[in-house]
Order: sequence, then C-alpha cells, then structure tokens
Amino acid sequence: MRRHDKKTHMQKVNKIFEQRCNEISGISGIPTLRKLTRKSKFGFGTYKDLTMQKLLDLGKKFDLIAAYYKLTSITFVDDILEEIGITGEYLIKKPGADRDMYTKFIEDKHATRTQNRKKANISKREIEKRYGWGNREIPKRFLQAKNHGKYNIKPK
Repeated sequence: MRRHDKKTHMQKVNKIFEQRCNEISGISGIPTLRKLTRKSKFGFGTYKDLTMQKLLDLGKKFDLIAAYYKLTSITFVDDILEEIGITGEYLIKKPGADRDMYTKFIEDKHATRTQNRKKANISKREIEKRYGWGNREIPKRFLQAKNHGKYNIKPK
C-alpha cells in the first residue's frame, strides 16, 4: 500500500469513527456533549468496554488525547485532562474538533515521540550514504538495529 493510499484510508477510517461516535451520542445533526469521568466506559472503538481509569492505568494517554481533539462530542473531566497533559492553551471549545491543535500539542509536549518517527523514515540509500557501504549488501545486524530504533551503529 502506497503512502498516499494509507493517508486516504486513515481519513476514511477517522470519518467512519466520528460518524459512529455521533450515532452513539444521540440524534445526528444535533451535537450533544459527552463528558467522561474516571468511571465512564469509553464506549467505542477497541476500548469500548474499558473505563477511563483502566485506560489511564494501561498507559493509553495518546488514544485519549486523539479522542479529545478529533471527536466533536467527547470531552473529559478536568482532572483527566490535567493527567493527560491538556491544560491552558491546549484546551479547545467543545462541542468541536481541532486537528491542528492536536498536531501542535503532540509536537510541543511529546517531541521525542515525533523525532523517533522521523528517524524511522531513513531509506536504504540514505543508510548507504551515511555509513559508506556503497553497492555492498547492508549487514543484517544493522537492519535489525534500524527496525528496533537504534541508529548509532557504525559499520565494521
């Protein structure tokens, strides 16, 4: 699957996800706000049977952050917002969604996560230039290390 196909596929999935969430929240066309507490069940997606506290205990903060910014009818109690790091300038008006604020939040608060994703996009040609293998075959140990996120390996 090409990169463009993945992007359009994710857009379709997000659109279906939002439609299902709007169906859950009430009559379509009338935005209703669902404020989730620690005892509330997530109610949709992979984690539909889990409570908010269980999701926090499992370390699913990024899923909660994505739900807050991408879904129009979902918000959280203030203490949950503080726990996942959404405070001050990063709060958005609900009901509503703001994908630009989501990307800004991820870049500002979780820069190391986005930097690791950028590192993983190194091509074989870039590896050959950087480490001087030329037309020789790249060693298996290096490719394994690349897949595991380690890039400080020098060729022998």
